[in-house]
Parts: sequence; C-alpha cells; structure tokens
Amino acid sequence: MNLSVMLKPASSKCNLRCEYCFYHSLADMRESADKGLMSLAMLDDIISKALAFCGDDRLYISFQGGEPLLRGKDFFIRVGEALKDKKNAHIAVQTNGTLIDDEWAKIFKKYRVLVGLSLDGRREDNALRVKADGKPAFDDIMRGIDVLKAHGVAFNILTVISRTVAKNIDDIYDFYAEQGFKFLQFIPCLKPLDGQNYDKDKWNSIVNKTPISASSNREIGGVAPSVYLGKLEKKGSVLPSDLDGYVETHWIDHTMLRNDEFQEFIVDRAKKLLS
Repeated sequence: MNLSVMLKPASSKCNLRCEYCFYHSLADMRESADKGLMSLAMLDDIISKALAFCGDDRLYISFQGGEPLLRGKDFFIRVGEALKDKKNAHIAVQTNGTLIDDEWAKIFKKYRVLVGLSLDGRREDNALRVKADGKPAFDDIMRGIDVLKAHGVAFNILTVISRTVAKNIDDIYDFYAEQGFKFLQFIPCLKPLDGQNYDKDKWNSIVNKTPISASSNREIGGVAPSVYLGKLEKKGSVLPSDLDGYVETHWIDHTMLRNDEFQEFIVDRAKKLLS
C-alpha cells in the first residue's frame, strides 16, 4: 500500500518571521511551543516502519516546519542514505530557501530530493516574508534559488496568496516566467489563529480547560468553537440544543462559545468557577 508521511523535524523552529504564518500562531498557543529537534533514532524508527508498511509500493516522505533545514545536514543525509536504494521512495522538503548553500544543494541532488521553495513574488510582493530582525528575506531566498539552479536541483515555487499577491498576480507570473520557474503552487493566506489576540496565559489556563474524551479533543484541535461544535454535532449525531446543554454543565456559556467570544468567555467562566 502506498504511504505518505509528513514530518516536522525542527518542530516550530524557524529563522523567518513571516507576518501571516498561521503555524507560528498555533505554536504560540500550545503549552510547549517548540517540541525540539527530532532525534536520529526516531527518524530511523519512522523510516523502518514506513518501509515495512509499504513493501514494494510507493513511500512519499516530506519534511516541513517551521524551517526543516534547521535540523541540520546530517539528518537529511541520514534520510537519503536510508532510502537511496529504494526506487519507490520519494523525498521532498518545503523550505524558505534562506539557508540553502552548495552543501545543501549537493545533498538534494545526490538523494533526488524535490524542493518546495516559498516565495511570494517580486521583492515588493514578498514584503511579508521577513527575517527575525525584521529585515526582508527576498535576497536570501533568491540566492538559495540560484544555488539550486546551479546544481540542477529539482524545485517548485510555493506562493501564499495575500492581498498584495492577488493584486499583482499578473506581474508576479511574468516575474516567475522570467526566472524560468516551471512548477508553481498557489495557496490561500490563512488568518493567524491568534487573530483575536488571545493571551497565551489565558489560553493555557485552567479556566480554558474542561474534562472531555480523547476523541472529542482531537475534533476541536486547532479550530474555533464555531467550527468544532458543528463537527461534534455531526460526529455524535447530536442536536445543537442538546450539545448546548452538555456545554452548560461545564459552566460554559454556549452562546459565547458559538460566537467565538473568547475574552468574554474567560471572564464569565472564571467568575463561575470562583463562585
């Protein structure tokens, strides 16, 4: 059976601070924002089990982040060596491109790694992609692209459609054509999950916790109440009014929950818990 595996070997670590990054906002809401670097032992175990599962079928293993290249070259050499004789194994990595040098390019070329590189158009269109010090990342990204070209590494361009990109898409497409980019992907810009400026301490406080089943916890992860309540209703074949009743038994105002009124909910439930 074919298998696709996606790994985040550097967790949420990233050397850029892209202003629209939804994953960065999600990581900030976790009790532990950074899960650390994946160990080589864990990598070996994952690859071994994936190959055993696939047998003679295809294995697609991709690395994302954060910025996966922060895990280091030894890690990706380990991946390449483990899969180099597996004709049906395919490796891909999604990177911001700023760390790519000749050594990285040689690794990608040797182990036939398909590189997805994030770029949002021309210099002026790429303004939301910045380094940790707030300086533009465009020059570093283009330098990484030039290195990939020089070594004949297969790569595609991944562009996030922000308002600026949407407005200038014709000019951006012309720029990509001039650069000789043959494979392009476009994805919508997602609203950061901290778009309502949720306070991390409040998000992780006991006021925002209540006993629920493991299956329900999986359903509500990473989305707003107005979204996950509908998922719970569908999965449990429960009426909205009945679910509201269940919610109220946890001293949670169901109207605030359905309206995603987080700040009001925190104050209201804290009062109820302390009364």
